[in-house]
Amino acid sequence: YYSAYGRERLEALVRDVLSTGPRVRAWIIFDNTAHGHATADAPLMQSLLGQASSEQVRRTHRSR
Repeated sequence: YYSAYGRERLEALVRDVLSTGPRVRAWIIFDNTAHGHATADAPLMQSLLGQASSEQVRRTHRSR
């Protein structure tokens, strides 16, 4: 693939990954390598997952 996924699409993917629960291991492979976009999409995905996971933990602790 030739284009970047974009933040909005990656955020939707983060929601999908997190909805599987903490005991499910998810593998994400970026196949948009034709113009090198995967090298920018992968770290953005990691960052978004980290932010979303942190928010999820904070919400869980507040509700206890």
